Amino acid sequence: MIPLKGMKQRWSVQTDTSTSYGKTKAEVLERCADRIAKAEAEGKSWTLNHAWIKPRTSWPQVVIISRSHGKHIESFKFGDRKLHWVDSCGTRSVYWYGRKHAENYNDAEDIPSSVYQLLVEHVVTKSKSQPELMMRRDDPGLGIFIPEIDNKIAASGNVPDKCISAQ
Repeated sequence: MIPLKGMKQRWSVQTDTSTSYGKTKAEVLERCADRIAKAEAEGKSWTLNHAWIKPRTSWPQVVIISRSHGKHIESFKFGDRKLHWVDSCGTRSVYWYGRKHAENYNDAEDIPSSVYQLLVEHVVTKSKSQPELMMRRDDPGLGIFIPEIDNKIAASGNVPDKCISAQ
């Protein structure tokens, strides 16, 4: 038997128009009571799911770039690989590297340094300028907080990259 240590539980209700999530069965059923009643009144089905989720522990090397240069990232192809947009926040966007037709972040691969160098040349050539920010690093997660840049800004009392202040 596989141990459930480190796994998180999640409940969901799926109707024909949407899926809602909750930490408990009671929470998600209460949240979706109107949609469940509507589905039942119309003779339609709905589904209650209980999932055990093992959170990801390894993050791929991604490209973080100024939003102003995103269109040049999206035009870059390398063999059967390309960069896929995953997130934008403030002035920054994040792209993961993988097969051209991949659609799932779980298919992300580390972008090799040699391919990253070709990408930098591509972006500078296409845009005729150096982006304000362009780096290859582990995915920083939601908010695109980059400690080596943003900690100094936050320590000086300012708000990093147009993020909402935590105060």
